Amino acid sequence: MIMQAQLLRKERDTAGQNGLGLFLLLLIAAAPVLMAILPWDFGPDLPPARTFLLAYSIPILVVELAVILFAFRNQFSPFSAIAALPIWAKVGLIVLLLIAAATTFLVAHIVVQSFLSGLTWMIHLLFAFSVVYLAKRKILTVNAQTWFVLSLGVAAYAAMLAIFIWFTPNRDLYRWEGMLPGLPFVRHIGPYALTGFLAAFALAGISLHRSRYWLGVLLGSIGIGLGIWSGTRGALFAIIVAMLLAFIAFPSLRNRQILRWLILTCLGGTSLSLAYIPPASSFGLFRVITASQQTDPGRLSSGRTALWAATAQKVAERPWFGYGERQFNYVVLHQQQGLIQPHNVLLQIALQWGLVGAACFFSMVAMLCAAFYRKAIRIGEEAIPAFLIVTAILVYSLYDAALFYPYPIMMAVFCIAAILGRPDEDASPLPANHRD
Repeated sequence: MIMQAQLLRKERDTAGQNGLGLFLLLLIAAAPVLMAILPWDFGPDLPPARTFLLAYSIPILVVELAVILFAFRNQFSPFSAIAALPIWAKVGLIVLLLIAAATTFLVAHIVVQSFLSGLTWMIHLLFAFSVVYLAKRKILTVNAQTWFVLSLGVAAYAAMLAIFIWFTPNRDLYRWEGMLPGLPFVRHIGPYALTGFLAAFALAGISLHRSRYWLGVLLGSIGIGLGIWSGTRGALFAIIVAMLLAFIAFPSLRNRQILRWLILTCLGGTSLSLAYIPPASSFGLFRVITASQQTDPGRLSSGRTALWAATAQKVAERPWFGYGERQFNYVVLHQQQGLIQPHNVLLQIALQWGLVGAACFFSMVAMLCAAFYRKAIRIGEEAIPAFLIVTAILVYSLYDAALFYPYPIMMAVFCIAAILGRPDEDASPLPANHRD
C-alpha cells in the first residue's frame, strides 16, 4: 500500500510538472501575441504609457519574469547557479556588473534609460538560469511539442496581423512601416519570422508523421511568409546561413524530405506574402530583390556602413568602459533619425560597456555557445530547431538588432538554456542515414 501510494504521488507530481512545463511553454510562445495586444490600442497613435511598453518590450520581460517566479517556487536559487560557473566566468560577470553600474550612474547621458536597460539584461540572465534549472528538473523539455508550440505562437501573431490589415480603413493612407501591432518598425517582424519558420522545421523537416509534415509546411510557410512580406533581407539571410551550417552539423538532414519541405514552405510563404502588399517601398518580395541588387555598399547595407563607422569612432574615443546602455542615440551622431542601436552586436556591446566589458561579455557568450553546440549535436534531431534558431539569431545580430531587443534575446536564451539544462541521459543522437 505504501509503495502504491508513493507511485501514485510520483505520477501526480510528474503530471503536474508536465502541465506546468506546457503552461510556461505556451506563455513563451505567446510572446509575439502579447507584444501586439498589451502595448496597442489598434488605433493610429500610441499613448505615452503604451509607447513605453512597446519601446522596452515589457510584455516579453513579463513572460521572462513569470518563468523566473515559477522557478523560484520550485526552489530555484540564482546563487547556486552562479556558484556552478567556472571561476573566470564569475569574475567576468562581476566585472561586467560593476562596469554596467558605473557607466549607468557616472557616464550615461540619460541615467533612467541606462538603468532600465541594465535591469533588462539582469532579467535575461535570471531567465537563462531559471530555464536551465527547470530543464534539469524536466519541467521544461525540448521535443517536437516544444517547437510546435513556438511556431504556433508566431502563426497566432500572423493571424492577428492579417485581421488587423483586413479591418484597417483607408489602407492606402495608413502608415504601414511604423504602425503595425506590437512593432515600432515593420522590419522587426524578422525575429518572429525566423523563429516561426525554424521552429516549424521540427514538425515537418524531421518528422516521420504525414499529418505533422503538412502542418509543419503550413506553419513554416507562415513564418517565412511573414519575413518576405515585411521585406526583411536580414532574417532571410540568417535563415539560409543557419540551414547551411545545420546541414554540415547534422548529416541526417541531407535527404529528399528536407529539400521538399524547404521548397514547399518557400513557395507557400511567397504566395502568402502576395495576399496583400501595402503601398510602401519597404514591403514584399520586390523590395527584398531590389535592395539586394544594390552595388553601392552604403545602399546595399541600408546605411549600415556609415552607421558602423560612426559608432566605431565613438568607441575609439572612450574605449575601455563605454558610455552606458541604451545611449546610442545620444552618443553617435548620424543622419538617420530614430535609431537607438548600431545594428551590430559587437559595436553595440563595445559602445555601452567598452572593450573591457565586451571582453567579459563575449567570453561568456563563447563559453555558453561552445557548450550548447556540443550538446545539441550530441542530442541529435530534437535539438536541431534550437541549433537553427540560435545560429540564425547570432548571424542576424552581426548586421541588425537581434541581440538588442528582448524577443530574439529571449528565444536565443531559451534555446541555449533548455539544451544545456537537458539531462544527459536524454541525449540520444541518431545515425546519419536513418531515413532516405
